[in-house]
Amino acid sequence: PVEMPGGDREAAFRTANIAPSATPGAYTFVCQHLTPDVVWRTDYLDQPNAVVGVKEVVGVADDLDAVARAWEAIAPGNATIDGDTAQIDFGNAAVTFLTPDAFHDRFGTQCAAPTAMGALVFASSDLDATRRALAEAGIEGSLIAGPEAAAGITMAFVAA
Repeated sequence: PVEMPGGDREAAFRTANIAPSATPGAYTFVCQHLTPDVVWRTDYLDQPNAVVGVKEVVGVADDLDAVARAWEAIAPGNATIDGDTAQIDFGNAAVTFLTPDAFHDRFGTQCAAPTAMGALVFASSDLDATRRALAEAGIEGSLIAGPEAAAGITMAFVAA
């Protein structure tokens, strides 16, 4: 149940799991919101850190070709490999895999072990507000929160 101005309502959704072999490095599912008006409310979505969405989920893999081929099963024709990066484009967001060295170069942190997800990149509508929120959390001078400050993953923030 979700507390609503006119009384409690049930949030309803349907999920489908995707075979782990199709999405190496991640447990993946899709979710159909049957009551979006209950869940996707402005009073829930406006955040002090100005985040408006997920821009990218980033993992580490030793074998980028194998990862891209597997993910293509759920995103046919949308996987590309360029040097030390494999990216699967989902339109408004991407799943990216980097080699361990490229992950470190990009984020300044390590990922647990290949093949695994290691970072979330969030889109911010106001990077100054994001910086203030990070500073309040003890992360100053950067738009990247390392795994020690972010529940074991790296979080980065970019302009929406």
